[in-house]
Amino acid sequence: MKRTLSSVALVMVFWIPVPGSGLQATSMAEESPPVVVGRKVEPDSVDRSSWKLKDAKGAIEKTKLVLGFTSAAGPLATGELLILEEDDTPYLSKKLIGKPFWHVVLPNRKLELPSSPENYKDRYSRTFDVLLNPIDGRVIKLKSRWPEGVPQIDPEPDAASATEQLGRAGNEVYHGFPNEDPHVSFIDAVDAIQRGGDGPLTAKQVSASYVMWSSVGYKTPRPVWAITLRGVLPVMPREGMSREAIYQYRLIVDAKTGEYLCGGNTPHPVRRTTDGD
Repeated sequence: MKRTLSSVALVMVFWIPVPGSGLQATSMAEESPPVVVGRKVEPDSVDRSSWKLKDAKGAIEKTKLVLGFTSAAGPLATGELLILEEDDTPYLSKKLIGKPFWHVVLPNRKLELPSSPENYKDRYSRTFDVLLNPIDGRVIKLKSRWPEGVPQIDPEPDAASATEQLGRAGNEVYHGFPNEDPHVSFIDAVDAIQRGGDGPLTAKQVSASYVMWSSVGYKTPRPVWAITLRGVLPVMPREGMSREAIYQYRLIVDAKTGEYLCGGNTPHPVRRTTDGD
């Protein structure tokens, strides 16, 4: 059994994935919040002489390699340069806002996990939004868009709330971004979660940050994929937690070894004032 960051503050959940199982959401948002909020800029208006990723084509190829989407099948990816205006990454959002990033969109991709049985496939065609640092050429974070026509759950907490929750729950810290590419692709990291007993293919939305991470149980910072699954089969709620918090959880995979380290449902949406329970 995987260990949680805090036996009191985090709740682990394991299940056998059941194809076709549904999620009855308890609330619905009017529209999906934007995945990436930024201001588009023309590449020729920026000095790119010191950048490792000088154009959208290079950013797209790097994205496919790091994420593990190596197949040529599917719609063409697109890329644009933008100045990031909003971000919810714990500890690190202020380092990202106002900086240029390549924004790559990978449309209609399925999570093809090596450990999936032949008859158990990703039932969602996911469109991923990916941010890459053009200077060092590394993937920073990614998120799939919420499926159309599916009831929304509460939005993720902002950076300040997420930082406070992580520090309080298990002294988790995102120290910064690794200085080398991950040895383990995003797809292989998600597969490690599935092999560890969890069901990533049940998630309506999948996001990940590639960061230097430590916690009370892993004190030496290491590069990890911090992967959040939203719209999953429900986990046990704690008092004061938003109802929708039981439908998401976050897991940590070592980006060098591929080891599935730990996980839980922190950070989670805060309780809304409109909740009546």
